[in-house]
Amino acid sequence: MRVHLKRRIERTLTLWTEYGVERMERSVDFEEVDAGLIVRRRGGNSALSIPRGSLIRYEASSSESNEIVAIESLAD
Repeated sequence: MRVHLKRRIERTLTLWTEYGVERMERSVDFEEVDAGLIVRRRGGNSALSIPRGSLIRYEASSSESNEIVAIESLAD
């Protein structure tokens, strides 16, 4: 038996703002600019702009897992 795996990396961005704490799952990338943060998310959504004036702190994290995409039976 042969198992085919696909490596998955999930990135999360946690934002602390004057409005509270927000956890953004499935973020692809972010960039700190003079005006604040620009966050790009998976799925083709437009980038989000987080103004620096409301941003207190942010933290990026990631987790890695494997997904089974196929199981192949090997004949003798």
